[in-house]
Amino acid sequence: MKYLDRALLAAVTLWCWIRYLPITLRTLRRTHRLPCAGLPVTGNDKFFWRKIFDHDPRFTIVSDKLACKEWVAARVPGLSIASVLWKGADPRGIPDTLLRRNAVFKANHGCGTNHLIHQGHCDRGYIEQLGFQWMSQTHGRRHHEWGYFGIPRQLFLEEMIAPNTGGPDELKIYTFGSRVVRLIHISGRFRDMRANVWNFDPSGEPIRSVERAAVAPPSPTQPLPPSIDDALTIARKLGQEFDHVRVDLLWDSERLWFGELTLYNQAGHFPGRLGTHKDSPLTQHWTVLDSSFFQRELSGWRHWYRHALQRQHT
Repeated sequence: MKYLDRALLAAVTLWCWIRYLPITLRTLRRTHRLPCAGLPVTGNDKFFWRKIFDHDPRFTIVSDKLACKEWVAARVPGLSIASVLWKGADPRGIPDTLLRRNAVFKANHGCGTNHLIHQGHCDRGYIEQLGFQWMSQTHGRRHHEWGYFGIPRQLFLEEMIAPNTGGPDELKIYTFGSRVVRLIHISGRFRDMRANVWNFDPSGEPIRSVERAAVAPPSPTQPLPPSIDDALTIARKLGQEFDHVRVDLLWDSERLWFGELTLYNQAGHFPGRLGTHKDSPLTQHWTVLDSSFFQRELSGWRHWYRHALQRQHT
């Protein structure tokens, strides 16, 4: 049986490379190795595998910046969530009164579609141009981020959190089921941005790392927010439904706010050794056996492939 399993896993890997050649080549250029798609080993392999095989319907909900608000509110009722001031498909419908206040202009179906409006300082023509541009884009196609594909596109205007403080602190919390493994704490995003990496010991206590985050240099004296225990509890609550998700929370110096849930970190990539080595904690704590692929009905070769993959992990 083990020889048949190996042959099937190798065949699946080859099929993935050929069938998804564009993202295979992008992965090769980014990581300098071909993804082991049939039997994912590293964190980056698992992202590649998720894109092709794990089409969990919840992925579309949590990737939708509007639908995700309701999904999170149902699970963590006490968590502050930024109010939606307006939503629609045509940016020309945004009331002028809303553009004269602190707000954030966003699209619900993409990444990097955030435009800050401080005290009404904006060019309405530019806002409308930006909105039409976002509505014309299908986010996720380039890197095959499946969760974005089925989102009904909308634009929306959202209240701005902590507009007069340089922006709220951000907590990017990497969860694997209910386990928290890594945290990036970003402060001063709109002034003097700093980012600290924190890892977690077996007991779940955060430990400051000397590693530099990709987004900004560290601040050796910056502590975690006083509400960090609550933030970790929230992250575990939201993360427990998935094999892996990054939970982004905001801290405005008084309370925690929901940010977003991220299924494809950096379009499906962990930087450096985190994504390419078997001993990375992000690799070791991520088991695809906890994904929805192993919980739904399958037919044809995928059914036999799932059994072969299960046997390799037992």
